[in-house]
Amino acid sequence: MPNYAKLPSIAQSPWLRELSEACARAGIRFCVYYSHREDWDDPDGYGNDWDYDPANQNFEAYLEHKSKPQLRELLTHYGPVGLVWFDRGLYTPEQAQDFVQLVRGIQPACLVNGRVGHYEQELMGDYQNMNDNGMPAGGIEEDWETPQTLNETWGYSRFDTKWKKPEDIVRRLVEIVSKGGNYLLNIGPRGDGSIPEASVAILEKVGIWMQKNGESLHGASASPFPVFPWGFCTVKDNVLYLHVFKRPADGALELPGLRNRVRKAYLLADSGRSLESSRSGSSVRTSLPPTPTDAIDTVVALELDGPPRVDPPVIVEKAGAPVVLDYLNAVTSGKTVKRFNRRGQFHISKWTGPADQASWRVRFLQPGRYRVHLECAGSPGRPTGTFVLSSGDQKVQMESPQAFDWYQYASSEIGVLDVVAAGEQELVLRPAREIGQDVMCFKSLKLERLP
Repeated sequence: MPNYAKLPSIAQSPWLRELSEACARAGIRFCVYYSHREDWDDPDGYGNDWDYDPANQNFEAYLEHKSKPQLRELLTHYGPVGLVWFDRGLYTPEQAQDFVQLVRGIQPACLVNGRVGHYEQELMGDYQNMNDNGMPAGGIEEDWETPQTLNETWGYSRFDTKWKKPEDIVRRLVEIVSKGGNYLLNIGPRGDGSIPEASVAILEKVGIWMQKNGESLHGASASPFPVFPWGFCTVKDNVLYLHVFKRPADGALELPGLRNRVRKAYLLADSGRSLESSRSGSSVRTSLPPTPTDAIDTVVALELDGPPRVDPPVIVEKAGAPVVLDYLNAVTSGKTVKRFNRRGQFHISKWTGPADQASWRVRFLQPGRYRVHLECAGSPGRPTGTFVLSSGDQKVQMESPQAFDWYQYASSEIGVLDVVAAGEQELVLRPAREIGQDVMCFKSLKLERLP
């Protein structure tokens, strides 16, 4: 097995070791990027069909003689590694698991990102990565991050001058934290290691905003509310941080379903400036100052009487329109979780038995019968499962359709549900019996009122 660390080109230019040592001196956790599948120089690696014929490729040999030895080198020559950020994926879950176990065996505390596995397979790793520059609508119930970049390239390019504005970076940062994610922001250095002046200017302005408002993001968790038209919400302990990017016309922020009492409302950048906050039915309203106090994002802090308690959203039926029960407005229980796939599509999965459920609160206009359509995807080759949608004592039973592709959502009519009374009701979707494995990536149910 070759020792790549002893090659002259590596031994005479030990930049990675220098970087590792510099990170240790600065108290920065040292992490590495490694594309374990793609290799333009090796005839058995993936990605170079100009010089090499893919028909002659022996990819398993490449993994054994090149990819795994290089990973071992990264994990044994440069001290503690906090994360191996794999990219490009592999062909089978078994191949990916080999790399996960290799990392665990050498550095058990090292994190592994989700791209260790193949994009067409089930998600793997300690946390999940969105597609490049992706942004979820919200509601992700696993640890996740989105890799994004300051312009349109990942390395340095003197031709790429399409830089994002500081206010764009702040908004993305706030939105990602409000949805429970990690913002992996790429900066492409020049060949000599220096950071382009445009990158420095952008980040310095973001830093000025962070000096005043960083409390609302560092150590904060996801919002318990749906997305607001005026901005986003982050949470830390008993405090809600309301990030106002678009001032409401009436000058007030409304928080529907908040059950807590507000002890204090104030501007984060000026804690001595109190704001008026009052309850209106099931909502809390907080008045804003007459003019914005920050050019990018005015942050309002609400100190509550305890951890936030928020009622789930109510889906209100509109005359002549179908009732849509989607993944975003669902309340999950058991093993079910709101997730995404590598193409930036969102769903609920991990349905294995009756305890794994999704529920919705719906306000129906009147009693009636509804034709039910199911939109979902699933794992090719896995058996279908029987599911039950219930509203009180009324039920409709359905079979999840046979899947052909993880990413191919299909809609099918699955039955008729009777709604026996107008007003607010809970609808629950669950497997009818123990399945033993996940068989459905649920996207939505659509209920169409019958004449």
